[in-house]
Amino acid sequence: MEESYLNHIENVKQKVPADRLLIWNVKDGWEPLCKFLEKPIPDMRIPHDNITGDLRFTEKYLENTVVLDEINSYMKWHFAKMLTVGIVTGVAVYQYKTGRVNLGSIRAFFTNNISKLGL
Repeated sequence: MEESYLNHIENVKQKVPADRLLIWNVKDGWEPLCKFLEKPIPDMRIPHDNITGDLRFTEKYLENTVVLDEINSYMKWHFAKMLTVGIVTGVAVYQYKTGRVNLGSIRAFFTNNISKLGL
């Protein structure tokens, strides 16, 4: 992952003109960022609520939010689609392996109806 991150930085450096690019680390403080943006330096420290990567911090800020609702909805929908495809595929493979499916009839159906299906 670190290699991918470093490759991304190099890619950005090549594409963005130097006068429009700031490589900034939060450890550098406000000064380089504010100077680059031509803004005054705030009279406060840079926020760093989750300096440890604590899971409870993430849970606290995600609970009961629109973001978490969207993630849950997305995952449920895609899980349902994958489950359906998996079941249909499993049944089809089982039917084929037990000789209950005749691929010739399926080919004939698609060959005869391909124009009707819009393919």
